[in-house]
Amino acid sequence: MKRALSLLLTGILLISIIAAYISAAEIAQNQPLLSPDSEKTADTSPDGSGEGKRKVYTIYNTCGEPLWKATLTGTFTYDGTGSACTSSGCSITIYHDRWEILSREVTRSGGSTTVRLTMGYKFLGITLLRKSIQMTLTCDKNGNFS
Repeated sequence: MKRALSLLLTGILLISIIAAYISAAEIAQNQPLLSPDSEKTADTSPDGSGEGKRKVYTIYNTCGEPLWKATLTGTFTYDGTGSACTSSGCSITIYHDRWEILSREVTRSGGSTTVRLTMGYKFLGITLLRKSIQMTLTCDKNGNFS
């Protein structure tokens, strides 16, 4: 009986060590870098519909591969005296299946739209990493975007 219990505990210990090793290796491979090269915000560009603009924010791993990207889109009107954001949205593309959206909020105010986004990296159901971003797309009264 003692031998069986000893073997069981040894097996559990070995499985725990292997799981911890795999977890650490996976986190190291998929953890976003916090250097300037890991986070890229694209310039505003047409959104493909002919009337809107978009901004793209991408997070990369240590190998330079994208982990996920957020695309903020907005449709604007302007007349030389003011501007307004008439519609907006944010799409998320996830390249690595352990990342998920924890929260996403898109707001509009005057001639701008903003997304506040928090992404989480989960392993065995536990959120190990969080990455929050805020991105704003603005149109001035003359139709200049930033």
